[in-house]
Amino acid sequence: MNLEKINTKFRALGKKIIKYRYLILIMFVLLLGFAFNGLKGIESDSSNDAWYFDDDPVIVLENRFERMFGNTDIFAVHVQLDDVFKKENLEKIRELTEELEDKVPLVDDIISITDFEYINGTDWGIDIGDLIPEEIPDNAKELAELKRRALAKKSLFNRLVSDDGKETWILGNLKKDPDNWRKNKDYLTYLQNKAKEYHELYKEFDLSKPVAPNYITGKVVNKIARQEKYKDLNPRTTGMPCINVDKRGFFAKETPRLMGLGLIISVILLGIFLRSWRGVIFPIITAIGTMIITLGIEGYFKTTVQPSILPMPLFLGLAVAVGYSIHLFNFFKKELLKTGKRKEAVVIAIEKTGWPLLFTALTTIFALMSFVFIKIKSLNWVGYTTAGIVAVTYLLILIVFPIFLSFGRDKKVTAKINNKKTSGLEEKLGNFGKWTLNNTKPIIIIFIVLTLVSVYGITKTEVDFDNERTMGRKIPYVDRMLSAGETKIGSLYSYDIGIEFEKDNIVKDPEFLQKLDIFIQEIEEFPLTKRTTSLLDTLKELNQVLNDGSLEYYKIPETGPMVAQTLLLYENAGGNEIDKWVDYNYKKLRIRVEISDYKQKEISDELQKIEQLGQEFFPEGKVFVSGSIAKYTDMMYKVSLGQVKAFLIAMLIIAVLMMIVFASVKVGLIGLIPNISPALAVGGVMGIFGIPFDMMTSVIIPMLMGLAVDDTIHFINHAKYEYQKRGDYVLSIEDTFRTVGKSLFMTSLILILNFTAYLTSIVKFYVHFGILAGVGILVALLADYFVTPICLNITKPFDEKYKNIDNESKDFS
Repeated sequence: MNLEKINTKFRALGKKIIKYRYLILIMFVLLLGFAFNGLKGIESDSSNDAWYFDDDPVIVLENRFERMFGNTDIFAVHVQLDDVFKKENLEKIRELTEELEDKVPLVDDIISITDFEYINGTDWGIDIGDLIPEEIPDNAKELAELKRRALAKKSLFNRLVSDDGKETWILGNLKKDPDNWRKNKDYLTYLQNKAKEYHELYKEFDLSKPVAPNYITGKVVNKIARQEKYKDLNPRTTGMPCINVDKRGFFAKETPRLMGLGLIISVILLGIFLRSWRGVIFPIITAIGTMIITLGIEGYFKTTVQPSILPMPLFLGLAVAVGYSIHLFNFFKKELLKTGKRKEAVVIAIEKTGWPLLFTALTTIFALMSFVFIKIKSLNWVGYTTAGIVAVTYLLILIVFPIFLSFGRDKKVTAKINNKKTSGLEEKLGNFGKWTLNNTKPIIIIFIVLTLVSVYGITKTEVDFDNERTMGRKIPYVDRMLSAGETKIGSLYSYDIGIEFEKDNIVKDPEFLQKLDIFIQEIEEFPLTKRTTSLLDTLKELNQVLNDGSLEYYKIPETGPMVAQTLLLYENAGGNEIDKWVDYNYKKLRIRVEISDYKQKEISDELQKIEQLGQEFFPEGKVFVSGSIAKYTDMMYKVSLGQVKAFLIAMLIIAVLMMIVFASVKVGLIGLIPNISPALAVGGVMGIFGIPFDMMTSVIIPMLMGLAVDDTIHFINHAKYEYQKRGDYVLSIEDTFRTVGKSLFMTSLILILNFTAYLTSIVKFYVHFGILAGVGILVALLADYFVTPICLNITKPFDEKYKNIDNESKDFS
């Protein structure tokens, strides 16, 4: 590969860019306008489903479960008082219950202490009514009796009401989301009718088109529960719809704040390093233009974005735009000082940087595209969006940014500037390159030791999506969720177990019910299980009620006819709570398991144990797990496996591309060293300091490889260029340090300081990301400064025909 010929082609391109600059600018503005219009098509989705493709086995299983039992999502309001069983408190709880039932869309039913199935025994069977009468008593004796009756029920004790009577839940079960809700006209009409009836609650929604069921449900619940009139109930909303709304609202503020801070940092650094208003304003315009173009085009395809990961491609795009701008601007400025001719300086800048920037862009793009091998929808989006941003950034930096620089008057050249060979810093960097080569042995020893330490740290890493570890309690909605889960009646997460049989009425068989009871008892013994709920709770309570309320009869009826008679009495009394736990034909049933904490390894082991127990107890049935915990566990597996895949694929792509472009296997392998180094360093830091792999940190290694390769390519490309002129490795490496050493330092420093914006966030995974990105970029720079030149000098990978060339005939400028 002849670099001089390639540079000549980019010089010709530079001349055409200058010739047609007005036409290009007009096209750029039109494209920007077109893309800006597309931004409104971007949709935000904070739900867990946003991580998955529609055909993912987890989603297929969840859809199957919902066809059996309806929506697995619920919303809940935790109420905490000095005494739930005071008249004024019960009245407020009833008012809130009724308001939620009337006004929240897609509600199936509401359960609260004032509205649930209270089962009483009678002379002729059972009666199902309300514990709290329509007219709530106001004397202490009657209220105390209501409290006693409530806490005597196992189905209520530390479930719906705490044992001290100070806490209670209002639970909302939801109907299944409408099919194809985005295009469902009946669903839209339903929402519009709700908005007419309750205008104040719905006025902020754009109901010219359907709104996501999960979002509108959570938003309305939050607005109702947080009204001033319910303040004394100390309501805390939770459940996936409410949490997703609060999450979306939080990141809608946090993302722009971080991006704004990142822009400010970039402006300051560009101003310090480039000392030119053109070098500050135009890279920022280019970076913003890149983001608008990429996301705007995605908007036309109605792309859905997880708000928590939106900053990642935007920050990377900003960093890449600034880095590429610095490389091009430094060549432009140096040439402008030498010749004073602005347009000629632009052409030479394109000539010198076009090829290395193209190669760095391509390797970065391919490294980032490795995310598509992680079978998680949002991470795929990060991969192709970031790759798209890098591609657009390259085009704008190579075409539009030089046009901006071309406008203005030429500069007067002084003899002092024209004759000056190198600056003081450049000379120091050249000497530093010589020092590096003179200290090869100690540098290699230190590199090996640090690598071994990093490998040790990697063995300590773990995947974990626990909100307290990855998000942190400083985030209001996370603290509210965790606090509610830590109460006597609360739980942090839950999952559902489905059991399905071929034959009808299997579930009525006492032998099966006894097996089911033992199966559930085994699950209740798990360290993380807080409580379980199933049809057995209602069945045992019915049996107790039919036997004068004796506690010894809180058990499964002993014979098949007794089970059938009990269920018939319940159905005739108007009971329907059991329908949530078993289907009409009694061949499909559901168990809900609530857990007190989330520990990745333990929950994974417990879910595997459930599958084993299911095969042992119900070999003729199908046992499966669904719900948020099942999704988290599946995501952990996919992220763990995908992380390894993405790393190996990115490494292979980078090595192959470098081998092809530099026409040398040695160069390809040498180029891997400074790209693997940040990956090892980041993994080591995570393991040693206990930073978990989560959805943010899982993407950092392929991303760092994409960034680190930029500087490596610039260094090797220039070293080869100098070697083809000089025929001497030491001289070539020294001159490479003089020429690109400063740019490598500036771009790395800007990248590191850019990512420090993350450190100002209260979100733990943003802070972790900022720290790890800084560590990775710093290590990549150090590897390029210390390891790459040593490897080049030892292996001597370039074409030997240039060795000992007549240097006197070459222009070294």
